[in-house]
Amino acid sequence: MFRNILCTLGLAAAVAPAFAALEWTTDLDAARERAAAEGKTVLVDFTGSDWCGYCIQLKKNVFDTPEFEKLAKDNFLFVEVDVPRDVTRIGQELYNKNEALCRTYKISGFPTIMMMSPEGYIVGGFVGGSNMARTKDSLAQALANADKVKKANSLQGSEKAKLLAEVHASLARDLKPANTAMMDEIAANDTDN
Repeated sequence: MFRNILCTLGLAAAVAPAFAALEWTTDLDAARERAAAEGKTVLVDFTGSDWCGYCIQLKKNVFDTPEFEKLAKDNFLFVEVDVPRDVTRIGQELYNKNEALCRTYKISGFPTIMMMSPEGYIVGGFVGGSNMARTKDSLAQALANADKVKKANSLQGSEKAKLLAEVHASLARDLKPANTAMMDEIAANDTDN
């Protein structure tokens, strides 16, 4: 009996996933603070976890895979902003907070994936369903844009505005309206108009 239990446990350990699940938080402000301290970018998943088919598929086929973890864990912190139909899944207080975040970031569809610099500038992402290839491209673009934002932060005036405008121009159309912090910074530094 004891031997069978040990064999069963050994088999279970052998077939268990060889990766640890990524740490997702629900606190965007804390994630941005931590990202600033660690030099990372924040990936925000605006999702309807219990009703949005594309959201469910993105989580299953991308976010919950070892390949995604390997791609993203060293450069990103992860925030889930869930707006489920069943509010009891997350509680009314968090639901209200998440709805407010959706309004703030002008979410027009689910899933919306936004990648942000610690300052709150949107540096990449996408709206709608995705697969691993599209997600890889989005992660790479976001990291390149995050590097441009870091460089822009050391500049002033029209040079800063020009670099930030390049980042903003590279974003998906659906993400641009939410990038008000970056647009304000561009306007403040655009001395050449």
